[in-house]
Amino acid sequence: MERYGYFMTLKERFRKENLLYNLLSLPVLLYTVYLLAMIINASFGGASYPNEYREAANVQLTQWFMNGKNPYSTANLSGEVPGMIYLYGPFYSVVTALLGFFIRTDIVVLHHIVTFLAVLLTGIMMAKIVWEHSLTITAPLTAFLFGILCHWRWGSYVSAAPDSFGLMLLVLGLFILTREKLRGQPYAAAFVTVAAFFTKQYFVMIFATSFAFFFFLKKKDVVKYLIAVAGMFAFMAVVLTLTCPMFWSYTIYLMKGTGSGVSKGKSGTSYSQSQTMYIGGMFFFLFLAAAVDFFRTAVWKRGIRIGLQWKDGDKPLFPVKVSNPEEYGRRDILVDILLWGHMAVAGICLLYIGRNNGAWISYYLQLFMPALMMEALMAVDNFQTERRFRFATWFRSASFVLYCCLIFVTISKTSTRLVVDVLSAEEEAAWEEAYEILDDALPEGDTYYMPVLCFHAFVNDRYAYNTGQPFVVSEHFYDEWKGSETYQKLFPYAGDIFAQNLAFRETIIEKVRNGGYALVTNIKETDVVFTEEDLSVRYEKSRTLSLRTGRQTWEVDFWTLKQKGM
Repeated sequence: MERYGYFMTLKERFRKENLLYNLLSLPVLLYTVYLLAMIINASFGGASYPNEYREAANVQLTQWFMNGKNPYSTANLSGEVPGMIYLYGPFYSVVTALLGFFIRTDIVVLHHIVTFLAVLLTGIMMAKIVWEHSLTITAPLTAFLFGILCHWRWGSYVSAAPDSFGLMLLVLGLFILTREKLRGQPYAAAFVTVAAFFTKQYFVMIFATSFAFFFFLKKKDVVKYLIAVAGMFAFMAVVLTLTCPMFWSYTIYLMKGTGSGVSKGKSGTSYSQSQTMYIGGMFFFLFLAAAVDFFRTAVWKRGIRIGLQWKDGDKPLFPVKVSNPEEYGRRDILVDILLWGHMAVAGICLLYIGRNNGAWISYYLQLFMPALMMEALMAVDNFQTERRFRFATWFRSASFVLYCCLIFVTISKTSTRLVVDVLSAEEEAAWEEAYEILDDALPEGDTYYMPVLCFHAFVNDRYAYNTGQPFVVSEHFYDEWKGSETYQKLFPYAGDIFAQNLAFRETIIEKVRNGGYALVTNIKETDVVFTEEDLSVRYEKSRTLSLRTGRQTWEVDFWTLKQKGM
């Protein structure tokens, strides 16, 4: 039998039979270079401008670590101002801060470097998996490109947010599970699971996929995996409880307050459906290729037999046999089961988190699409091996057309939908004017910053209250905590966080009424602490600027102190 996948040399992939398939790699390569150039230009040419409303919160957390401060220390409760409320894990900021000791550059650019590396690593790992289970160079090159596309979020591929880092960890988890000969595979998978927990909620998908993979296909390793996850998590729990006592109040209890961002009922269903249709339209031919392969494998039973046994602990719960690998398409059936299993897990999770109205299609791209992309590319690349049935020649010809559509139609649609947003000259001028106004106010006194302008605050070492997620704190949420003995025992510092933040908001209102800020920035009906009536006592609106972040534009009002005598 001919060598395939991992065992093939580069020369064998360029054999004459693969000529047409390999020619498809040229436009893929060109578009990949073009896309990377656009990403680099947008990410490092305009790094001073945020891509998301609250992106600066991650910069602040990293700055705390780089300055040797502990954002989860109880000492923050006795300070003049509250510490930031950041509900996600700090691993992304910790990694960025560590890199900052070796690379001396602007802190925003530093975040973009880490994120850009995560984007590249995601593409490389997806390309490596596909390389090992394909016959041409086109499939892995396309996997690299598609891996980059999964990082799109609100008009950008690179930002100071932890999402891309979390996606990289998710793909790393899948990559580890495909390493058959990796010593300590369950321990490596456990480490990635715990690392993901301290980054984003993606750890749920990594844990569920890893557990199912080991339980059903590598039964002897499932205990190792669970013990390793429990041990690592217990160790981190002890360390964090001792050194960062408020960590659990932020990331577990206060996270409950973010549920308002998840659409419910008919509106949630409609929102999920619109995202599903949008994703389906862009990647229709990937879904089609995977569906054809599933039908070809499961319905035609291509020599595959899945058994059931529980007596022998050294064998899988569901042993899989491929009686004729040549007919199956010369791929590893375990990898297929892993990817389909992950798609099932991600699909279930998306029934809830896919309703998050602050993450248009990004959760679908990050959680579901990597597995589908790899599965579809491996499938369509192996369709050329079909020899079994009467119309095999016609099937191979049709599969080549499908391959072409999968590449060209997908690139065509994503190039207009997953675009790299670049500020126009007018939009950039608006940002420059905003920063000039903020610069002019620096020597005059304090500024009240809206989240969209907090890059300026942190670069200039100024305090900003409205960063992170401070508005999960509310009187109603505080009353809920006070009415529950269980919450008070499990999260004893949550009450102090509530009290400090609610009291500080009253301080902000008084400071606004008394003219204590040199400059106040405000966005109508957004993150309301004070009213325009409070502002108008001592301030006048001097300028309103339209500031774009990614695919959203914010009308930001700049209020300056009234002239004496007015």
